Amino acid sequence: MHETQIPDTMFTTTEAAQRFGKDPSHIRRLCNEHDIGQLKYGRIRLLKQSDMNRLEKYFSQFGRNRKKTNPVA
Repeated sequence: MHETQIPDTMFTTTEAAQRFGKDPSHIRRLCNEHDIGQLKYGRIRLLKQSDMNRLEKYFSQFGRNRKKTNPVA
Protein backbone atom coordinates (compact mmCIF):
# COMPACT_ATOMS: atom_id res chain seq x y z
CA MET A 1 0.00 0.00 0.00
CA HIS A 2 1.51 3.32 -0.96
CA GLU A 3 1.17 6.42 1.11
CA THR A 4 -0.14 9.62 -0.49
CA GLN A 5 1.20 13.02 0.53
CA ILE A 6 -1.61 15.28 1.71
CA PRO A 7 -0.97 19.04 1.70
CA ASP A 8 -0.51 20.65 5.14
CA THR A 9 -3.43 22.97 4.44
CA MET A 10 -5.86 20.06 4.01
CA PHE A 11 -7.42 17.70 6.55
CA THR A 12 -8.73 14.15 6.26
CA THR A 13 -12.03 13.06 7.75
CA THR A 14 -10.07 11.14 10.39
CA GLU A 15 -8.22 14.31 11.41
CA ALA A 16 -11.52 16.22 11.52
CA ALA A 17 -13.02 13.49 13.70
CA GLN A 18 -10.12 13.76 16.13
CA ARG A 19 -10.44 17.53 16.24
CA PHE A 20 -14.18 17.51 16.97
CA GLY A 21 -14.25 14.38 19.11
CA LYS A 22 -16.53 12.53 16.70
CA ASP A 23 -16.41 9.21 14.90
CA PRO A 24 -14.82 9.35 11.41
CA SER A 25 -17.91 7.70 9.88
CA HIS A 26 -20.06 10.53 11.28
CA ILE A 27 -17.78 13.12 9.65
CA ARG A 28 -17.90 11.26 6.31
CA ARG A 29 -21.71 11.07 6.47
CA LEU A 30 -22.00 14.82 7.17
CA CYS A 31 -19.60 15.59 4.33
CA ASN A 32 -21.72 13.52 1.94
CA GLU A 33 -25.01 15.02 3.12
CA HIS A 34 -23.84 18.64 3.10
CA ASP A 35 -21.42 18.47 0.14
CA ILE A 36 -18.38 19.32 2.26
CA GLY A 37 -14.85 18.68 1.04
CA GLN A 38 -13.60 16.96 -2.09
CA LEU A 39 -12.94 13.32 -2.82
CA LYS A 40 -9.30 12.89 -3.77
CA TYR A 41 -6.95 9.97 -4.06
CA GLY A 42 -9.73 7.44 -4.47
CA ARG A 43 -11.83 7.35 -1.31
CA ILE A 44 -9.93 9.91 0.74
CA ARG A 45 -11.98 13.07 1.33
CA LEU A 46 -9.92 16.20 1.87
CA LEU A 47 -11.24 19.19 3.79
CA LYS A 48 -10.04 22.78 3.55
CA GLN A 49 -10.00 25.10 6.55
CA SER A 50 -13.30 26.58 5.33
CA ASP A 51 -14.80 23.06 5.37
CA MET A 52 -13.55 22.59 8.94
CA ASN A 53 -15.20 25.90 9.84
CA ARG A 54 -18.50 24.66 8.35
CA LEU A 55 -18.28 21.48 10.44
CA GLU A 56 -17.48 23.49 13.56
CA LYS A 57 -20.51 25.71 12.95
CA TYR A 58 -22.69 22.64 12.37
CA PHE A 59 -21.58 21.03 15.62
CA SER A 60 -22.07 24.24 17.59
CA GLN A 61 -25.66 24.45 16.30
CA PHE A 62 -26.76 20.80 16.17
CA GLY A 63 -24.15 18.59 17.75
CA ARG A 64 -23.83 17.14 21.19
CA ASN A 65 -20.29 16.71 22.37
CA ARG A 66 -19.98 13.42 24.14
CA LYS A 67 -16.21 13.32 23.82
CA LYS A 68 -13.72 15.97 24.82
CA THR A 69 -12.52 17.95 21.78
CA ASN A 70 -8.87 18.41 20.97
CA PRO A 71 -8.23 21.89 19.56
CA VAL A 72 -5.78 22.04 16.70
CA ALA A 73 -3.08 24.69 16.97
